[in-house]
Amino acid sequence: MEYTIIEKKAFSIVGIKYYGNNSNNEIHGLWEAFEKRINEIENRINVTTAYGYDTWTEEIATTGNFIYYAAAEVTDDTKVPSGMDLIKVPSNKYAVFQVPYDYPRIDKVIQSIYKDILPAEGLELNGDYDFEIHHQKKEKSVFYFHVPIK
Repeated sequence: MEYTIIEKKAFSIVGIKYYGNNSNNEIHGLWEAFEKRINEIENRINVTTAYGYDTWTEEIATTGNFIYYAAAEVTDDTKVPSGMDLIKVPSNKYAVFQVPYDYPRIDKVIQSIYKDILPAEGLELNGDYDFEIHHQKKEKSVFYFHVPIK
C-alpha cells in the first residue's frame, strides 16, 4: 500500500466519543449520531470534512478497547456543545494512507499498516493516536488515514 509523508500543524477538533472495541460496529452508529448533531458545533473549519480520531487505552492489548471520536475541525476558541469533547491534535509528521471505504476490510487494512507496512518501511510511531480525514463528496471512495511518525 502506498503512502505519503506530510507535516501537519497542530489543530483542534470537537466530537462525540466512543469507548470500546467496536465488536458490533458501534462506530457506524457513532457517526450517525454525530451527523445529527454536527450543526451544533460552532466555528467549524472546512464544513465538508470530518475526522475520525483514535487514541489507545492501556487495555487495547488485552481487550481491544480504544477511544474513538467522530469529529469536525474547529477554531481554538469554539464553544464545545454538551456531550462532546475538544481534542487538540499536536503538530507532527504523518504517514498518510488512502484507505478504501470497504467496511468489512478496514480493520485488516489498518492492522496491516501498523504490523507490516510501518515496520517494513522503518517508520517509528510518534504518539498514541491516529486519525482519519473524510471528505464529503458525492462519491466517497477513500478516506485518508494519518499515522504520527518520527
